[in-house]
Amino acid sequence: MPRYMITDPGGTQYEITAPEGATEEEVLAFARQNISAPEATQQPAPPREAGPNDGLINTLASLPIAIGKALLGEQGEPVTTTNAVTRGVMDAPMALAQIAGNAIADDEMAARGNAAIAEDEAAYQARRGTDDTDWARLAGQILGTAPLSAIGGAPTTLGRAALYGTGTGGLSAALNPVTDETQPFWEQKLRQTGTGMMVGGIATPTLTALGKLAAPQVERAVKYLTQRGVRPTAGQMGGNFAARTEAKLSSVPVIGDAIQHGQRRAIETFNRAAYNEVLAPIGKTFDGPVGRESIDAVSEIVTNSYDDVLPHVQFRADGQFMTELKNLRNLAINTEDEGRIFDGVLAKKLFRRLGNTGVMDGLSFKQAESEIRHEATKYLGSQNPADRTVGEGLQEMLSIFRENLRRNNPQFADEIAASNKAYAMLMRVQRASHAAREGVFTPRQLLTASKILDKSKNKSQF
Repeated sequence: MPRYMITDPGGTQYEITAPEGATEEEVLAFARQNISAPEATQQPAPPREAGPNDGLINTLASLPIAIGKALLGEQGEPVTTTNAVTRGVMDAPMALAQIAGNAIADDEMAARGNAAIAEDEAAYQARRGTDDTDWARLAGQILGTAPLSAIGGAPTTLGRAALYGTGTGGLSAALNPVTDETQPFWEQKLRQTGTGMMVGGIATPTLTALGKLAAPQVERAVKYLTQRGVRPTAGQMGGNFAARTEAKLSSVPVIGDAIQHGQRRAIETFNRAAYNEVLAPIGKTFDGPVGRESIDAVSEIVTNSYDDVLPHVQFRADGQFMTELKNLRNLAINTEDEGRIFDGVLAKKLFRRLGNTGVMDGLSFKQAESEIRHEATKYLGSQNPADRTVGEGLQEMLSIFRENLRRNNPQFADEIAASNKAYAMLMRVQRASHAAREGVFTPRQLLTASKILDKSKNKSQF
């Protein structure tokens, strides 16, 4: 049979054997039917050229994975409150890294970073094991974006509150990572920001209006503290809700340490301010540690303030003094045992010095005052309620004692009045300290002590 040489389009030649009498068209048709066309050689895609920002982009892309592993702890363990709060704090820097990566990277590198964040978020949610609101993480997000609250200062009108809320709401929302890698990043980021602006623009003026209803009480307390050099914490400034939130966060490591340090600083500063308020009438100041020993030192300063006038004065147990002392005993002493102790202290420390004349000089006055003050402090520190009642009675008796000295020595009335005022304020501090751990009292404890010692009608001084 005849043989034919056929060349395909790629230049390859084939030898074809055809039957006798086959036409050229039949030979070509046979060749096309029986000779497979060579498979096209697939050329590999050209490698991606390295960009100038690849180092930074790789860092941004791997950052979420590193942060996620650090915050979630050991594999398989459930998410703790500490994990959740810390993760919430880190959401803002993670979101900033994601925004930067998507801004400077090409699509491939940006997608890699977004996928890493989505994977990390999925792992976190799997470890939580619940769809309930993640309050601990939300608290961390609030802390993480807290610096935004300083922008522009606090709004004073509802209109400014709306603008302020729109701006800070949008920024806060934008500082949340985008965790859905299936949708375009920038579209999701715009939706996040827009939602935050809308919520902030509505919620902030609403809360501002509601806050004004409760503000007078909080503002007076904060003003009282700040006027005395105290820097209140956010919980102390924000009212009951803020205080409860701060109390819960104070148990979280790192964040809790910072909160507790701020609370201690504020309380210690407040105590020091209270000491100086006691000493202000006599022109003295105190700048040292706080606690019971320091209160004793302040008490000594107040007692010594009488020294300049004592050599020139006399104490006379006149009718008014005896009447006031009798009334005090009837009001302050509740049982026979308390009365026996109270009367015994006065007989030994006061009346034996008065003798038959009912008069004593300034030096004897100071000795009597010092000894009665010592007894009052001793009984106030007792765990026995009856003893504390006696201590309170003796403390109040000292106020009557000192006022009598002022009344009977008008030429030194101003100096004695200043010392008496300092002593009256000292009584409040001492009473508050006895109700406090290590003598370091809170504003509430001082207010309670002040109300108890206030003898004005209906506690009108408060």
